[in-house]
Amino acid sequence: MVRKALAIGILAVLLQALALSSTFAQDFSSLVSQANTANKTWVGQIDQGLQATDLATLQADAATAMATGQRVQSLLQSALAVAPDDASRSRVEGLLNHVNAALQSAQQVSSAKDLDTARSALNAERGEAQEALNELAPFAPQAAPAAATTLPQTGGAPVLLVALAGLALTVTGLVTRRHLA
Repeated sequence: MVRKALAIGILAVLLQALALSSTFAQDFSSLVSQANTANKTWVGQIDQGLQATDLATLQADAATAMATGQRVQSLLQSALAVAPDDASRSRVEGLLNHVNAALQSAQQVSSAKDLDTARSALNAERGEAQEALNELAPFAPQAAPAAATTLPQTGGAPVLLVALAGLALTVTGLVTRRHLA
């Protein structure tokens, strides 16, 4: 019985380690840096779309910009999952609020029936995308992609240590329960 519980515990630790290693394949800093670069591209693509003189061209440029905005959203969601502390998570959540609002405006551009409505929605998208860029630029590493983002530390134990301690306590409880039963 004890061997069975120990084997289950070891298997659980290995599965958890595999799950965590795939999550940390890209670190927080590189994801934020990539989001910053993509966000700059996104704003540029929106600016290009705003220069269009007909609805079809504006919507085509806006569709390209929307795809880039979705990439920014995806990168920030990935960064949120591996954020090292509460301050980082909070900052990324705020950025995602702007990105999500911009993408909602982008959807309005694609469904607009006239140039003025589409341009108005694209302007709203640009405002939110630019606001995200303004907040993201100082947060993203500027010097080199390998540079770490410096944020205030909130303290606390590393996630892996807490998970392993919880798992060890669970296994100990199972073993104790089996011995006493």
